[in-house]
Amino acid sequence: MVPGMFLTAALLAAPQAKPVPAKPAPPKLQPLEVRVLDDQGRPVPQATVRVLKPFKALLTDAEGVARFPGLAPGAYRVNAGKGGFKLAEQQATVPEDHPATLEFRLVPGD
Repeated sequence: MVPGMFLTAALLAAPQAKPVPAKPAPPKLQPLEVRVLDDQGRPVPQATVRVLKPFKALLTDAEGVARFPGLAPGAYRVNAGKGGFKLAEQQATVPEDHPATLEFRLVPGD
């Protein structure tokens, strides 16, 4: 037997380690900005805006805007309402590469 041949043969016969797949990067979170206006186009402050799943709720500011700071990319059901207006609901799509926006026009009602 040639010196070193046993070591080479042992290394060749050893099972090859399978590469560990890299974990996918977590999705980048994006903000969703929701503007709530009345039927005349005026901001509705203190309206409640809800992202339904996962549930999150915010009140609009004086300009009628609620900002949800970080949502995973995907589709969400969002509703907006305030006393004296009918509840409105829409679908919002949060993309992977930029913030999302949504606008509601609330109409008077119960």
